[in-house]
Amino acid sequence: MKIAHYEELYIDIPRDAWYSFFNSPYVGHRSGAAVDVYFSFLPLFPMESGKVVEIRRVRAPKNLPMEEDYVIAIQVSEEICLKVLHVRPSIRVGEKLALGDPLGKMHLSGFFMPWSSKHAHFELRSCKDRIRARGGFPLTPIIEERVPVASGAEFIVKEKHEHF
Repeated sequence: MKIAHYEELYIDIPRDAWYSFFNSPYVGHRSGAAVDVYFSFLPLFPMESGKVVEIRRVRAPKNLPMEEDYVIAIQVSEEICLKVLHVRPSIRVGEKLALGDPLGKMHLSGFFMPWSSKHAHFELRSCKDRIRARGGFPLTPIIEERVPVASGAEFIVKEKHEHF
């Protein structure tokens, strides 16, 4: 299911995955340049094709006990890279990817806020500036009616997780 695009590049995820453009205070979300995808199992490559150009292990703030995270940069066009966060990679630099290929395992890190479950963070950026927090290209969401609008003032809690 295509959920967003920048120019002719589409982010395409399985129908059973949840996603959010604005659930985080991270700069990429505040500027409309990032989407978090909550996969049911493994995080999957969401573009037609790409080539892994960099994998970097980074120190994370100590919001959670996990003090490291990973930044994965995958070239998806001549000048544009997909930046992936919160995934412990099973892929390697130089590897070519196709839509739906597994990227690794979702990974909690100190970049997460207490209410967030494991997810993969995706943003499109210039390959010349593929790591920084600021500078992602604005994504255009593809809106699909998925959940009926709630009405009334009384609700029942159906689910409780460790972080929310």
